Amino acid sequence: MLHFRIANEAIDGLGYDKRLMSSTLIISVLLTVLVFWALGAYNRLVRLRLQVAKKLQELVSAWEVQAQAIGLRLENYAQGQETESQWAMLDQDALRWRPLALASRQFLSCLAPLKAAPQQIAAVDDLSSVKAARDIFETAWQRLLAEQDDLAGNPVPPNLQILWAQHAPQVQQRLQDYDEAVHAYQQAIGQFPALLLAWFMGFGMTGKLS
Repeated sequence: MLHFRIANEAIDGLGYDKRLMSSTLIISVLLTVLVFWALGAYNRLVRLRLQVAKKLQELVSAWEVQAQAIGLRLENYAQGQETESQWAMLDQDALRWRPLALASRQFLSCLAPLKAAPQQIAAVDDLSSVKAARDIFETAWQRLLAEQDDLAGNPVPPNLQILWAQHAPQVQQRLQDYDEAVHAYQQAIGQFPALLLAWFMGFGMTGKLS
């Protein structure tokens, strides 16, 4: 009887060890899968975040070129370096285009912080100020186009309109590319369980500009 009892205990011990090894193996496999998923998800989030930053820098560059070109041309008119019949009376015309010149400078100043951190996505507050400055800039331009002078016609010189038209398509394309990158990024960090990883690793939100 004693031998049978010892044999049964040995068999039970072997069964317990097998169950323990099976449980350990299952946990190890699950942890391995979890680690590989986390690494893959993290790399994907990083890649999408860098894509947002890249598209934002391309947009900022296009905006900057446009605002600088318009601002420089306005300064040249103000200094008398360029003359056209529509701008013969600089004092009177300055009242018209001064809001656009000021809006151009304000817009450029709002873009400066975004250029300082090219590898970072912009915070929602920073984008709000940029969007507001951009809206003021475009509104000033549209108002200038809408004004009609009884003698001179449209107060905007033709070459200034051509300059704006040359930059507008590129700006619009860069804006669309940025918003698409933001949409993909927001979808990635908003899906469960990736949102838990995004929260833990500090992936911040950013907003669209259109």
